[in-house]
Amino acid sequence: MVDKVNMGIVGCGMVSKNVMTARKFAKIKNIDFVACADTNIELATRFAKKHKIKEHHGSFDALLDKGDIDAVYLAVPHFLHVDLVSKALKAGKHVFCEKPIATNVEDGLMLCNLAKKEGLKFGVNYQYRYDKGLHSMVKTIQNGNLGEIYHAAVRVPWYRDPAYFEKSIWHKKWETSGGGTLITHTSHAIDILAWALGKPSTISGECNTKKYGDIGVEVEENAAGVVKFDSGAIATILGSQVTKPSRQNCYWTFCGERGTIKAKYLFSMYAKVKYMGLKNVKVNPPRASFLAIIGSFRGFAAWILEEIPYLTPGWEALKALCIVKAIYRSNDDVTKIKIGPLKWWH
Repeated sequence: MVDKVNMGIVGCGMVSKNVMTARKFAKIKNIDFVACADTNIELATRFAKKHKIKEHHGSFDALLDKGDIDAVYLAVPHFLHVDLVSKALKAGKHVFCEKPIATNVEDGLMLCNLAKKEGLKFGVNYQYRYDKGLHSMVKTIQNGNLGEIYHAAVRVPWYRDPAYFEKSIWHKKWETSGGGTLITHTSHAIDILAWALGKPSTISGECNTKKYGDIGVEVEENAAGVVKFDSGAIATILGSQVTKPSRQNCYWTFCGERGTIKAKYLFSMYAKVKYMGLKNVKVNPPRASFLAIIGSFRGFAAWILEEIPYLTPGWEALKALCIVKAIYRSNDDVTKIKIGPLKWWH
């Protein structure tokens, strides 16, 4: 029996570097990182040397040509997801992609259907589901311990300085990023919200860009949304990428008939969850680690090797994107968006 997935890394920037750094604190025993690729060959060379990866390439095609690669990890700009995921799946590779799944729901659906057609695994790294505290929180809600849910709130007050946009210009534009703070930062927290409360029925929202318009930022810097779920629960969403001080935490509150749950995710570390008036259900995610990012990688490999379901396959990743895009539509059309039946939402 094969006990490891041979994985190639595509994109050798900060996101991939963070993954490699996390490996110093917790191992990913079911993955061998055997190659890396970046269009900046010098960056790929340095990355491979620093992280002891055997091969490095200056193109995605060159990496795909390696016969011993089982899966690829894509840490590339949002607008490249559709083309690179499609190409990898058609080349017979499993795909583990950074969020969002795509810049629009239609392309995300296409990728999910393509993975199904090819008989391959396609996961999107919404890693917060692999945090032990948040995982137990959601299971507590799903198991009914909170009773009927009345309302919930998500708050993601982050800060990005001008250098963030100048270094990665694609973050500025709707066409290349698909959105601003909601799709890039807040969607992690929205994913947990949707996982806990299920399908929405109506969504409304407002967005603005007030700080960095003078350097060409088109996408929203601040956004607020109101979501009503099929259950009748309502939730508010507040996201920002211009809030000081720069403490990149995420906050959730869930209020129900038996009490309240509050959670705070400490950036790149772990969640602290407080239960008031109820007992929690302690359930660890599969292949858990004290670092959610490590658990997420382990979980994706276990899906390939052992058929243990990964917590955010492509179909699940569509949920956060659906909510984000509905907030954008509501802002543009100044109307409430009705969400009809969705065959893929289950």
